[in-house]
This record gives sequence, C-alpha cells and structure tokens, in this order.
Amino acid sequence: MTGHELEIIQQQRSQVSALREKNNVEKTVLDGAHFFAMDLASDGPLRSVFWADGRSREAYSQFGDVLVFNVTYKTNKFRMQFAPFIRVNHHRQFILFGGALLEDEKDETFTCLSEQFLNCMFNKSPNVIITEQHGAMRNAIKNVFPKARHQYCAWHIKKHVIEHPQPLRSRYSNFDEAYNKWIKSMTITEFESRWKKLQEKYSIEENSWLSNMYKIRQHWVKVYLKDTFFASMTTSGRSESIHSYFDGFVNSSTMLNEFVV
Repeated sequence: MTGHELEIIQQQRSQVSALREKNNVEKTVLDGAHFFAMDLASDGPLRSVFWADGRSREAYSQFGDVLVFNVTYKTNKFRMQFAPFIRVNHHRQFILFGGALLEDEKDETFTCLSEQFLNCMFNKSPNVIITEQHGAMRNAIKNVFPKARHQYCAWHIKKHVIEHPQPLRSRYSNFDEAYNKWIKSMTITEFESRWKKLQEKYSIEENSWLSNMYKIRQHWVKVYLKDTFFASMTTSGRSESIHSYFDGFVNSSTMLNEFVV
C-alpha cells in the first residue's frame, strides 16, 4: 500500500468518525428516529455507509411499495459511489428514503447494504425495486428481497441499446424497426414469436448482448411487467430527472461528512 493510499484511508476514517459522532450525538437530539450504519474494515478503508433520518423512514412507511436504487453517482473526493434510495410521492415530488456511500460494487457490499436498508425500514420489503442492470445488485435483491419484483431502469437500457447493437444496424438497415416492433409486443406469445424471427433474420449469436438481454427479459420488457405498479418510475425521462436532481448537490470535491446533513 502506497503512502498516498494510506493517507486516503486515514482521511476516510477521520471523516467516518465525524460522521458517526454527528449522527449518534447531534441528530439524536433533533431526530431520535435517525438510522446510521457502516461497514468499516479493521485495518483498511471504509467499505460502506448507510443513513436515513426519521422523515425518510416515515415516508417509506407510506410510499415504500416502489423503490429506485441507483449507484451511478461517483462524485465525491474519495471516488466512492453515492447511492440514493428514492421514489416519487403522489405530488410527483422526489422522496429520499436514505443514502449510501459504497467503496465497491461486489456481491457482499450490495447484500450488506440491502440488509441495512431492510433493518432500517422495520423489515418492510418493497414490492418493486428498480435499478440499473447489474449482476451483483440482482443477486443481493434476490437474496434479501426475494418477493420483490426487480426491474431494470429504462434509461440505462436505452443507453445500452444505442451502443451494443450497432454492428447489426450497420449490417441491416431495417434492424431498428424490427427491434422496436419486438420489444413493443402486446403479448408474451407475440414477443417470443418475434424473437425467433429476429434470431433467424439477423443471425443473432447465442453469446451476443441481445441474446443476454433476452435471457433477462422479465426484468425489462414491458409485456412481462404490465401487471406491476411502478409509480411512474420506469421511464427514461424520470431517470434523467433523478440524475439532474443530484448533480446540483454533489461533485468531485464533496467530502464524506457533507453527505449526511
């Protein structure tokens, strides 16, 4: 471990101590229902921090049927992932249920965080969880929230669709038309039939990105999800609004103790 890495760890641990004191002392006076948990290696850096105040926990008791969890905000001095838990209320306003800082995106990290969240929210599991497409996150949700419906965020799917099928677009001028028709199928039977036609007509390989997306179709294709209430949180426009909202609060110089206020 280099001297610079040791310095970073020392700074992290110093700020974690400040965070712990802030939550266990100051917030207890103002908000006795606040929740704070961390995973700190005995001889290494901070692995994760999770926090939620009383107002957030109360909001979850009313609107916790649908939960959006995003880990794309790597915007703080220590390059940790800022991961908010959110939803919109009946006024279409964003509600923050809690926040986390993550050192990595491993299975055990997401599992630990999911358990902390469930413990914080009185062991009440959401009915629906919306996340980006992520294997470790999927495993954690399956283990900790086995009854929750897990959907992948439309905004992230849309970004991947622009990038990954590009070779097929270059080779077949009508691929986009066939693809859009496929994902907009009105029934599962129609969807499966059109998938077979796509495979045959466009020579889709078994190990291709599109084939992998087909294997996880229950997590993102509308015809498989139409019987589930998502509180208008599935659209790409909603996800873009979430990103814009947090961009105004965090940046690359944000310190750890500035997140928990």
